[in-house]
Amino acid sequence: AFTGADEDREGIITKAAGGTLFLGEIGDLTMPSQARLLQLLKDRSFYPLGSDVSCVSDARIVVATNQDLHTKMVRGEFLLGLFFHLSRHPINVPPLRNRPDDLPLLLRYFILEAAQSLNMPAPTPPNELLTLLSAYEFPGNIRELRSMVYNAVAQHRSGGTLSIQSFLDFIQKTDRLPADGKFLSKPIAESSLEITGRFPTLRELDVYL
Repeated sequence: AFTGADEDREGIITKAAGGTLFLGEIGDLTMPSQARLLQLLKDRSFYPLGSDVSCVSDARIVVATNQDLHTKMVRGEFLLGLFFHLSRHPINVPPLRNRPDDLPLLLRYFILEAAQSLNMPAPTPPNELLTLLSAYEFPGNIRELRSMVYNAVAQHRSGGTLSIQSFLDFIQKTDRLPADGKFLSKPIAESSLEITGRFPTLRELDVYL
């Protein structure tokens, strides 16, 4: 039983017809769910919830995980057939800590996003903030950066420059930076894609990526 079970409702696979179905955290699927996904990938068929009639989907399936699926497969925690189906077109996205050149672009984007959601002018990030973030490991990856930025923008009260204090408070609690504050003396790494207040051109993206 679930909310709205008394009436027909399209599931995510049906809604993705003619488009793309994105499934995150694929490594956390139970074995029964893995088997159903494998069936969908093999013959494009699935059973809507509560139905015994098979349906066919033409949706493109894209999945993501931060886990080592090969290791899970060897341990018997991930279906062999599903692993090889998902290995047809793998794309490895390195964690944020291994992509310091992405920080300026992501930082500016999240600041603009946060400011817009809070209906306020977007503050300017100081150079020291990039230096600080470049020395941080980001165990929570990009979602952690986004949360840090939203918190800082929400606390911003006046002036055009964003304070780094909330970032410092958060990072120092994780004990992932040297206590002597040597990160403040590090030169700021130049990004291969400068923040220009606009989307990059295809040529710029080709060089950047």
